[in-house]
Amino acid sequence: MRVLYTGPLAAGETCEMRRQALERLGHETVGVDSLAAVRRAGPVARRVQGRLRLGPMVRAYNAALESALAARPDILWVDKGLFVSPRLLAAARRAGVRRLVHYSPDNYFLRQNASRHLWRGLPAYDLVVTTKAPHVARLRRAGARRVLLSGNAFDPALHRPRTLGADDAARFACDVSFIGRWEPERERLLARLAALPIHLAVRGPGWERVRTPALARATCGGPVVGDDYAKAIAGAKIGLGLLSRLAGDAITQRSIELPACGAFMLAERTPEHLAHFEEGTEAAYFDGVRELCAKVSHYLERADERRRVAAAGRRRCLASAYSYDARLAEILDHLRVAA
Repeated sequence: MRVLYTGPLAAGETCEMRRQALERLGHETVGVDSLAAVRRAGPVARRVQGRLRLGPMVRAYNAALESALAARPDILWVDKGLFVSPRLLAAARRAGVRRLVHYSPDNYFLRQNASRHLWRGLPAYDLVVTTKAPHVARLRRAGARRVLLSGNAFDPALHRPRTLGADDAARFACDVSFIGRWEPERERLLARLAALPIHLAVRGPGWERVRTPALARATCGGPVVGDDYAKAIAGAKIGLGLLSRLAGDAITQRSIELPACGAFMLAERTPEHLAHFEEGTEAAYFDGVRELCAKVSHYLERADERRRVAAAGRRRCLASAYSYDARLAEILDHLRVAA
């Protein structure tokens, strides 16, 4: 099929990973990058229009989508469609697009992930996809006609085991790594780890807010994407899977990416984590800061055990089909049923 695929298509974005998965599945994609119009706007205009969800930036994006309808796609796939207007969705129907899909791995009900365009257009989609189980019923109440719960996933081309060379090892080797944005609860947990005699590395946006000196010394700059992200995972003896309290997470994309990279994952104990990876065999889990510190100390002293668990976690990712390729094939199957 030909898929008009739109969302943030920069390298390293999970949206672009999903587009590439569709290509690997044999479908032709016509990409429209939702960030293109954003980049052309000045910083002030970008902030104002982004907050208000209107203005020349939003109109230019919808115009680019409307022009792309000339490619006569079978499917319009909208990934994180904050700026896609209901008028554009109606134009897609008139142009002969057979199926409309909206996908987001984020919390639909947080302000930064929603807009009036999204809520007004929700009933027009043939399928609305979420990775968060509690949102299925809420999305139906919000007007979605058909909602699918899809699992978090990994990119088989990027999230794979790696052996680091000397230069990369100098940049990324550490005892414990966390990659993700700053949140108060994450600082509280990591501050206790930073007090241990270990090499902790913390990467991601927002960590300039840290107030704990020992943790501030463990921060390694801003986000890492693409190959650097995978290398940062490979460089750690223990990769932490911390959840977002702000997003209400019980499992995250990183929960799948860490084991897919062949890393030893120590994550917060939740039913969703336990359903994906067996405790003590395919991943390790903790409840609270005391168990976190104890598990870190335990596993840093047991390299063979870490290697066995990491290898089993990688095998589970492959055997249970946690890849984007498998997840998107399932979504397309549901879309055919919706027909």
